[in-house]
Amino acid sequence: MTCNEVPRVIDAYLDGELSVAATLQAHEHFALYENCRRILESEAALHGLLVQAARAEPVPAELRSQVLRSLPTVGARTHPARRLIARFGLVSGFVGLAVVGWLATERLALHPMTPLAAELASKHLLYGEGAAARSSW
Repeated sequence: MTCNEVPRVIDAYLDGELSVAATLQAHEHFALYENCRRILESEAALHGLLVQAARAEPVPAELRSQVLRSLPTVGARTHPARRLIARFGLVSGFVGLAVVGWLATERLALHPMTPLAAELASKHLLYGEGAAARSSW
């Protein structure tokens, strides 16, 4: 992050809307540059005042009723085709998740050593420890 980018990302930073990588870059930048840190502190103070003012402002009754009317009601009848599509999507999602899980466990599962590999590993450990003990004499 550069000093020129700070004004464009500072609001997203204060609102917690940046990605983890961008947030880490911003933390590092603010730790290194005093002027940018001062800008951050000033904007954070303003941000806090705006949040307080917004929380103190009552919501108009008409706006509240409009928002509640626009929300779908629980248990509202939906078209049968939509329900079928939703069920199909849900089932196919679970099947896909199961397949991905199975593939991941197959790829990550430890495969047993062949007898030759086990013998070579044990000899390596045996002779490696013996050589280390002899060299310390």
